[in-house]
Amino acid sequence: MLFNFLKNRIKILKISRDVACLPRWIGFLSNWGNFSTNYIFNRSVIYSFSIIFILKLLYFLKNGIVIETDSYGYLECILNFYFPPYYPYFLYFLRIIYPSFYLVIVAQIILFSLSASIFLKYFINSKKLILISAILIGIDPATSFFCVDIMSECLFITFLFPWFILLHYNIKDKVNSTTRLFLLGVLAGILYSIRFAGIIFMVFPLFLFLFYRLKRKGIFKAILLIFFGFQIIILPIRIKFQYTFDTYRFNGFTGCVLWNNASAIYNYSDIRKNPKTKFEKHLSKQDTNLFTTNNSIFHARQIWSPDFPYRTYMAKYKYKFEDIYKVSPELTATALKIIFEKPGLYIKKCVIPNFLQVFTTDVYQNTEHWSDFVLNTYHFKYSKKKVYNKYKWTFYFILLIISSFIYLFRKSKGLFCTISISLCWCYILILPFINSLATRLYLILTPFILLCLLFQIHKIITGKLTIK
Repeated sequence: MLFNFLKNRIKILKISRDVACLPRWIGFLSNWGNFSTNYIFNRSVIYSFSIIFILKLLYFLKNGIVIETDSYGYLECILNFYFPPYYPYFLYFLRIIYPSFYLVIVAQIILFSLSASIFLKYFINSKKLILISAILIGIDPATSFFCVDIMSECLFITFLFPWFILLHYNIKDKVNSTTRLFLLGVLAGILYSIRFAGIIFMVFPLFLFLFYRLKRKGIFKAILLIFFGFQIIILPIRIKFQYTFDTYRFNGFTGCVLWNNASAIYNYSDIRKNPKTKFEKHLSKQDTNLFTTNNSIFHARQIWSPDFPYRTYMAKYKYKFEDIYKVSPELTATALKIIFEKPGLYIKKCVIPNFLQVFTTDVYQNTEHWSDFVLNTYHFKYSKKKVYNKYKWTFYFILLIISSFIYLFRKSKGLFCTISISLCWCYILILPFINSLATRLYLILTPFILLCLLFQIHKIITGKLTIK
């Protein structure tokens, strides 16, 4: 009797709990229905998607596929500490379907076009301006190049668009939405797992929240939720690396890059005279001619050349290629010591040359040394070609300066332009501190530069602000 009574009581409790949750599920489904109607099956989205897709496809048919040196690491889909794992996973998934570069390019174009068209629909209220913006994005040479390049930038921009939408919504909502703050952190984690430079997109929202003078409690909540979302999305990667390499760290390349940059001023630091760690003692025995701006910033020999200190150190202590995570903490510690000891000199000898070289240097890719695996799997031959023209980024940078001046001297600014311009400048100024010869990383900003300038010109001509 007692058992049957408790059993029936538990059933009643379960039913009441499920009924209580129904409004949440109904609300979620209705919100999804509204989203799909407004942003996926909307006529403007379909038109803009078609325009962007066709123009990118025409670029592909005209210029073909671009293969770079780093594409090798991505295509083999080998888990390592040099490349974030999500783009290799993306290639691996497509390779299971059909091992062809053409499938990769078409998939990249579709994802980019869909993400860009939803982005345009969210921000623009005018149907004509949506179509003009779609044409502008479609003919943009930088994003067109990324769509046909076997590199992670196209996938990165695809997720950068929804990240930007969520950032805009959170600022407009005064960081009151817990779910959207969490999702903002999740998207920042996805960006970081595609390119390590994505860490900037986790930190940047906090700068904007402070700029808009939001409440301290709101900013503190935002920091926690963004950080939590960021860590949750990269947790599976950490677990995989712990299982494979016995470490939760999966970024081993940042330490190498920091050391490469800081090595330009190593001869001026006290570390050469007073070495403490094994790596520092190894450095003190090396020829001083190895530590120059030319070797570090302009050619990154400190990372890739086998006769330079980092590689000879790994060979001396019998570290393998996949053991970079063991060496990376030493490289990072030494680099930070040098940077903090001589910050002014670091800016002069490293950051400024690093910033200027994207305006003065063309990048060529020689792919004659590719592995049999790639040749046998994808049946594709390669050649040496110029992939990054110095005038390309110079053109976009001039457009950014023009857009910034218009923003400063116009009364009606708009939240989109505020976020776009501040994001571009923060990114451009931070990146030279942590990377070298990163032309492709600068070019991911081009959609925001072009659209911001377009909206400003449209506002000047029509006198109407048709964006959010």
